[in-house]
Amino acid sequence: MTEHEEISRWIGESIRSRRVELGLSHEQLAVKAGLDRSTVSLYESGKRVPTIPSALRVAAALDVRLSDMIAELEKLPFKWK
Repeated sequence: MTEHEEISRWIGESIRSRRVELGLSHEQLAVKAGLDRSTVSLYESGKRVPTIPSALRVAAALDVRLSDMIAELEKLPFKWK
C-alpha cells in the first residue's frame, strides 16, 4: 500500500469512527457537512481524500477540530519531508 493510500484509509477510518461514535448515519453526516452522502462514503472508504474546505466541514459536523485530526495523522509511521 502506498503512503497516499495509507493516509486516505486512515482519514476514512477516522471519519467513520467519529461518525459511529456520534450515532450518525452517512446521510446525517452529509447533511450536517453540506456534502452528498456518496461523497462521505467515498471519504470513509479511502477512495477519495477531502479537500481542505470539505475536511473543515466534516470536522465541524463531527464536532472535532481539523487540527486535532491532522495531529493524529502526524503520528503515522511515515517519513514526512
